Amino acid sequence: MTSCPFIIFCHQHQVFVVYLFNAIDYLVLLCLVRLVVPFPLAILPSL
Repeated sequence: MTSCPFIIFCHQHQVFVVYLFNAIDYLVLLCLVRLVVPFPLAILPSL
């Protein structure tokens, strides 16, 4: 009986880690987009 709550805890922990990883991945992607987007906008007027 002690293994059941442990499995549930493991499952919740795994879901939390996946959610945290997705959030970090989204923030990194957003930062990369903000870094990449201004450069074409700065280059276009000079062209």
